[in-house]
Amino acid sequence: MAILLMGLGGLISMIGYVWFLVVSFRQSVVWGLVVLLVPFAWIVFAIKHWSTAKLPCSLLVGGLVLYIGTIASNPNMAQELKGKQASVEKQLKELDEKQAAESQRGH
Repeated sequence: MAILLMGLGGLISMIGYVWFLVVSFRQSVVWGLVVLLVPFAWIVFAIKHWSTAKLPCSLLVGGLVLYIGTIASNPNMAQELKGKQASVEKQLKELDEKQAAESQRGH
């Protein structure tokens, strides 16, 4: 159930962000590029253009709250995600070492 809520939160926030990008590009190309490329510039845009940005901003923030709240309310999930991240990092390191060894044999 927690994974479904987390996925739903991620989906809602992604829809809100894409809608937010559309609104910012409709305002101007410069605003659209700034919101797309500068971290947290969407907050400045939301404050300056609240009348047009409130619905996509609400979706974005609401989805993030659902996503983060699901992880925070389930400590086992947070530990599980950290464990999976460590496992993936270990696999990537082993793959890099294997590729380095193969390239040395090839030369």
